[in-house]
Amino acid sequence: MSKSKALALLLSVSAASALADSVSAAPAPRSIAVAYADLDLGTQRGITILNQRVRRAAARLCDRRSVRPLGDYLAQQDCVAGTMQTARPQIEQALAVDRHARLAARQQRPADTN
Repeated sequence: MSKSKALALLLSVSAASALADSVSAAPAPRSIAVAYADLDLGTQRGITILNQRVRRAAARLCDRRSVRPLGDYLAQQDCVAGTMQTARPQIEQALAVDRHARLAARQQRPADTN
């Protein structure tokens, strides 16, 4: 998987520490790669699918197995929201790179001679 075609999501310090209430030390931030090479980021559908993949990855990173009290559930929801906020600049950068590549490709095409 190309580095330019995957996002590495890192839990923010506050999100990671929100999950640490049941352990003595905060866990180290974790990451997960989100592939998007197969998506057309020039379409709303492609952007929507990318956001869905990022949200699912955030949920996996923040998941705490087993039945849990409401406080733990709320901490997980905060973790997902924090991870999505942390990932937002990476998503925007991926979209900008895609737009730039599309523009460069259009500018390199020979002009129509019709």
